[in-house]
Amino acid sequence: LWVEKVDYMEYQVHELGKKYKEIVKTFTYFKGLAENAICYLKQVERSFKRQDNYYLTICHKRIFYPNNRLYYDNPLNFVIDLEIRDIAELLKSEMLENVNLALSDLKYYLNVKKPSLYLVSLLYARLIYPSYYFDEHELIINNNKDVKRLLLIIDKIKNIQDFLKESYYIINEYMPIEKVEWLLKKEL
Repeated sequence: LWVEKVDYMEYQVHELGKKYKEIVKTFTYFKGLAENAICYLKQVERSFKRQDNYYLTICHKRIFYPNNRLYYDNPLNFVIDLEIRDIAELLKSEMLENVNLALSDLKYYLNVKKPSLYLVSLLYARLIYPSYYFDEHELIINNNKDVKRLLLIIDKIKNIQDFLKESYYIINEYMPIEKVEWLLKKEL
């Protein structure tokens, strides 16, 4: 699904992007993050030969920080997936507001839930995937929303990179996972 979404958004940028300079200027960066996440996910799936002994649960399409109870309880926001989806979406949403809170919650999750290597690898792939950017992209292109929220994300690119780098180190301390070299080489 991630591959299809990125391909579709790339088509949108090519066809409709002229109207939205902010999207044209930044899409390549976030597309690169998505492609890294996709490669990472494929590598995890190959390494673990598809883990079927994990239970699917009711998750949310998105979780926002701070979370509105009405949105959280809305059945139209439910999907079936691994629990790691909710964790990743919450951490990414927190990261956009407060990197330290997101990193603290990541540590808490690892210490309390004690996830397997497979799950922490999936978690890291999901953290890399910039769903927050693509959500805003869709709102702008499909619903003519203002670009203000997208500009806030763009202004936080350094925070996003710092979060991904620090998340790697936190997870790797808990359990060694594969590296994404360019993210680790970025200066904090």
